[in-house]
Amino acid sequence: MKIQQIAIIALGLTSVISCGDAEKSEQKNNEVVNTVSDSTITIAINGSANISGTMTNGAGTLIKTYDYSGSQPKAVDSTIVDKDGNFSFSNAQNGYTFIGVGETPMTAALIIANSEDQIQVTGSKENWIQDYVITGSEHSIAMKEYFQKRQEYSNGIQALKAEMQVVGKNDQTGLDAINARGMAMQESFEAYKYNFIKENINSPAVYAAFQDIFDLQKDEKILKDMSATLSKYMPNTVFSQAVEQKYQQAIQMKQQVQTPPPPPAGAIKVGSPAPELNFPGLDGKNISLKSLKGKVVLLDFWASWCGPCRKENPNVVKLYNEYKDKGFTIYSFSLDQDKNKWANAIKADGLIWPYHASDLKGWNSAGGAIYNVNSIPVTYLIGTDGKIIAIGLRGIELENKLKELLG
Repeated sequence: MKIQQIAIIALGLTSVISCGDAEKSEQKNNEVVNTVSDSTITIAINGSANISGTMTNGAGTLIKTYDYSGSQPKAVDSTIVDKDGNFSFSNAQNGYTFIGVGETPMTAALIIANSEDQIQVTGSKENWIQDYVITGSEHSIAMKEYFQKRQEYSNGIQALKAEMQVVGKNDQTGLDAINARGMAMQESFEAYKYNFIKENINSPAVYAAFQDIFDLQKDEKILKDMSATLSKYMPNTVFSQAVEQKYQQAIQMKQQVQTPPPPPAGAIKVGSPAPELNFPGLDGKNISLKSLKGKVVLLDFWASWCGPCRKENPNVVKLYNEYKDKGFTIYSFSLDQDKNKWANAIKADGLIWPYHASDLKGWNSAGGAIYNVNSIPVTYLIGTDGKIIAIGLRGIELENKLKELLG
């Protein structure tokens, strides 16, 4: 996978913690006992999370605790670090929640705290966000580890991007070697991510990996288990609601795939004319597929949330660069619903051709219905005469076909 196509979503505290107002859990006596996948948990409803610690070289520093459940991080308490670097808070709360401790909401140590927890946080003032250490909360320790691994991955990719700038565009061998390292980094992080989810599926710490779930079809079961966990630890909150919403999207997608729309009039097959697509591009102006007649066109149905699509994109980019001057181009049709996510994926994956269209209706897309699309990625290779040459070519098969057609 080319380095410029590896999607890196910066992980700041405000992106991990969702927006909205957290609703209070239903109170029942002084505690609630719930079961999460054969593991019994006790959630104290009323009380305070006692948070203390030491900030090396931090004497006299004003630090705060932050609540991330609103549209913006909210400071709920503050204290001055004493002359020995010590501080303490007693954070009144209902059940489990995410708490930040630090000078600013973006540089705060992130904690998963339950009422009655006794948590200690230590670190240096100079590098608090990187080297803080937590004791007294296994959930918080696990979450911190995930953030650290994710940051290491992001830093590694950024370093490879810098190397690519030094190597230059003309050294294809050097670029391929860097891209191979980038792919290895991505595969390693993906393996770590799924292992983290497996090991923490019964912990609210699993929410740390929530925004790294892109392939809803593949990860439907994971989202189901995440939703069950968050609904037990943080019921009726923006956190559990966010996971449940994405899980419902996965279910809906599965149902739509299992019951695809009826095929359009006239079978789409090799040798038949490619039906017209004339849909808005990123700038809102319609892009006509027929306007590309005279070129060999790869009609590519994809979406920003489609993991297999994103993994195939580097190969598509490679072939575009290799054959664009020989009469080859690409018409990409997205089954996205969010324009920003669509645009960001185009930029992140380096899809530099100008023909990107979508009606932003997801699986209800009129463009998808014209071609009877019920799964993605799917491609149609169209000849210079406007007729379909091949359907479903990807990877080496697509490369060999273009070599046959264009030399």
